[in-house]
Amino acid sequence: MGRDQILGTNQFTQPDWAVDFLGRDQLLPGGVKLDVATLGVTYPEVTVKLNGNAATDDEALTVDALSGAIPPGTMLNFGSPGLLAYAPNGAAAAATTIVVTPLVNGIADNAEAVVPARSGKSLPSGTAIGRTLAERDANAEFGPADEDDDEIFLLAFPVRDLDRVNDGVPVRAFAGVGVKENYLPGWAGYSADLQAAIRARYICTLGAQ
Repeated sequence: MGRDQILGTNQFTQPDWAVDFLGRDQLLPGGVKLDVATLGVTYPEVTVKLNGNAATDDEALTVDALSGAIPPGTMLNFGSPGLLAYAPNGAAAAATTIVVTPLVNGIADNAEAVVPARSGKSLPSGTAIGRTLAERDANAEFGPADEDDDEIFLLAFPVRDLDRVNDGVPVRAFAGVGVKENYLPGWAGYSADLQAAIRARYICTLGAQ
């Protein structure tokens, strides 16, 4: 179930779009069901190339614009033993920054890591999901958020294989959760009305570029 994705009191690693860690009081109890037919991303093979040196303990990599998205939970292997970087939230296509856990070893400029294609559907953390009240009353699953939806939430945790598990844990709306809106997956493609609906439900700001 979606509730099984909640570990302890807080997340071990916060999503890059969240201003702070997400505690239990900021998550919707029990989770929700997700519409597999309308949600999910498949991932092509992507070569990640550093655009600048990365030092020990760095928590972000500067890279050439990605040719495609990389999935949450990706381990980037830059070739030599120990030159690894773990990207818990993945990254969107065209991204030039990848949030990683603190690096154990520095990685030199122009180093490359190949991320293999993934055929199964995944859903990144921060995806906006929604449904109307009529859909709620019909016990419908949540699909991509639309400006006309009555219920709109952000997904707290990534779903790594949507074809096998269609449970999600939404972040409570109107609970004072801080969101770096420009870090949300797909934000730039949302309509102005949908962006406004998300801003009405969360405390939105801009993350550093």
